[in-house]
Amino acid sequence: MKSSGPFSHLPKVVRVREDRFSSIQSFVDHEFVLQYCLQGDVDFRVENRFYRMTAGTALLLPPNVPHGYHVIRQQEQQYVIVHFMLPPNSDLLQGNALHAIFNGEEAERVTACLLELLAEWNTRELWCELIAPGLLLQVLGLVARSASEAGSVALPLAPSWRNVDTVIRWLHQNYAQDVSIDDMSVAAGLSPAHFCKSFKACTGISPHRYLNQVRVEKARELLCDADMTCAAIAERVGFPTSAALSRTFRKMTGLSPVQWINQYPTRAPKRNMSEKRT
Repeated sequence: MKSSGPFSHLPKVVRVREDRFSSIQSFVDHEFVLQYCLQGDVDFRVENRFYRMTAGTALLLPPNVPHGYHVIRQQEQQYVIVHFMLPPNSDLLQGNALHAIFNGEEAERVTACLLELLAEWNTRELWCELIAPGLLLQVLGLVARSASEAGSVALPLAPSWRNVDTVIRWLHQNYAQDVSIDDMSVAAGLSPAHFCKSFKACTGISPHRYLNQVRVEKARELLCDADMTCAAIAERVGFPTSAALSRTFRKMTGLSPVQWINQYPTRAPKRNMSEKRT
């Protein structure tokens, strides 16, 4: 009988990144997500709860949970963000979000582990497949041990939240299509006017802006692929031209796609972005 390998009981690391600004203010992920704040001051909304995120704070989210953030003070935001999957039938971390606040030596320990994990992910050296999950497991254990509801505030759910939640999930599947307000309102089961009002009340932004934020976030991921041109990325994420992608990308992030690649050299391989795009 073939025995299970060393990887079968470890979490699968999907993506590790350091983020100084996220273009999406409200979104859904289909993996577990660990957010760890190195610097900043925001309120993270997870369904009907707020979690204050400051330096040394971790927030662990289960898959498919709508969440977003609200900046408290205009200062630099810096996070290590880990997307991961758990082995089948694992009962670890199933259920609600976990909110942990670390101070002193504990914060230093968590920070060191996550920065080492980020470095392992960026360099992909030999046996990264074992070292990266091992570092993540150590952090998850510390988060689970220190998880606390302190600082969370229960909020009443808006009557139309479930309708908006349905559309958010639908947009993350259909962002590359030609999507109109009518399409979104049909998916929500609301009239266009009621849908637009409800969407902004629940997320803080318009449906069209949210759609563009999803597209820009997907474009940021694809920019890490050195074999894809801006025109190909634009088509993949739902923009009619690379110029439209660049315009919206700059509006959302403050950088052009080329500037974003140059600012984050550890996240993407070298590529030729100098050719003229239409």
